[in-house]
Amino acid sequence: MAEEMPFQFQHYNDDLPHENFVTFFTHPVDSVTGKPINWLDVPVNDKLWNSKRADKGGFIQQATGWKPSILQPYVYLPALTNFLDA
Repeated sequence: MAEEMPFQFQHYNDDLPHENFVTFFTHPVDSVTGKPINWLDVPVNDKLWNSKRADKGGFIQQATGWKPSILQPYVYLPALTNFLDA
């Protein structure tokens, strides 16, 4: 059994049963607007890579200042180098 976020890229074999948050609950809604939460607007924690912390994925963020969106499991290297050139 694999658990994932709704609409997350599937990193595993399709033969496994799929469950995610909305298998058991409804989509979360904004308590002020009542609109469904946009998963891409959910903030991503900063990853660090320094003498005190070495978080997985922290090196790229520390070296480039770039971090992925919440559902982004990979980065296309030319896109990252274009980000650095901008």
